[in-house]
Amino acid sequence: MPNLIFTNQPGSWHTGDFPSVPLTRVSWDTMPHHALAFVFFGHVNIDFDGSPTAYGPKGIKPQPDDDIGNAGNATQGWFGVASLSATDKLVKSGQAIIDPKASRHKPAVVRALPGE
Repeated sequence: MPNLIFTNQPGSWHTGDFPSVPLTRVSWDTMPHHALAFVFFGHVNIDFDGSPTAYGPKGIKPQPDDDIGNAGNATQGWFGVASLSATDKLVKSGQAIIDPKASRHKPAVVRALPGE
């Protein structure tokens, strides 16, 4: 019966959160030059950006995929977040909540187009 062998691959390997990681090739001892898999260490990242239910406060239906606090940060900016104006019917009815404490919150400016 063949055995699995694990061979560290030479080179400089990295992930988004680790500057240096080993990369290990997995193969059968009967075919050592045929890789079955490559294994490395890194944190799993889930990206909800672009989903229509990506971010939102807890307790709303449908439940958001992720908390609004994970939608970015003040240094890199905010990702996949759209905001409503204070005059939007969803905001007025309480179905949508605007967080005025968010570091990059800018109240929407509502302008009437000529002829409206």
